[in-house]
Amino acid sequence: MQNRLIYRIKKREDKHIHSFFAKEFLPLIEQLEKEVALSAENAVITYLPRSREATLLHGTDQAKALATVLSEKSGIPLSSLLYRKKGSGHAQKHLTPAQRVENAKQVYGSRKGVDCKGKIVLLVDDLVTTGASVAVCTQILRRMGAKCVFAVAVASDSANKDTMPMPKRIKNAIF
Repeated sequence: MQNRLIYRIKKREDKHIHSFFAKEFLPLIEQLEKEVALSAENAVITYLPRSREATLLHGTDQAKALATVLSEKSGIPLSSLLYRKKGSGHAQKHLTPAQRVENAKQVYGSRKGVDCKGKIVLLVDDLVTTGASVAVCTQILRRMGAKCVFAVAVASDSANKDTMPMPKRIKNAIF
């Protein structure tokens, strides 16, 4: 069942599945509203961008689609804060956890002309395997001035939890 849901998110545009998961994330946002005073004024939603090639091949950038629907349902603005460097990196699924961290450092960058200074950032991804991309993008967002970063994902690979290379300061991830 889980594999079919992930497949539907990754391999084709399906507004219903994005809407379903966005609704599932809303209680987490309500929890953050209480715990860290998250609001539409002091927060922004962003996502880990998919490669242009994968987006063209499968017809969707699943994290962007999830983030877009989550923004619509929560009222928190969406901002494309990160970009994927053209022609860089390798497919993460074929790399070791250590290689994934180095690869992610080569792949992601901060967009020019966008701002998240002093903001609470909700970083949306579809699947967290080792946490390498989330960790690297969190570091980029913090360098951009984010007050704090909360990662939200549809699924995580619990088999890799002990090997996740996330720094201790990324203790607020929600998976």
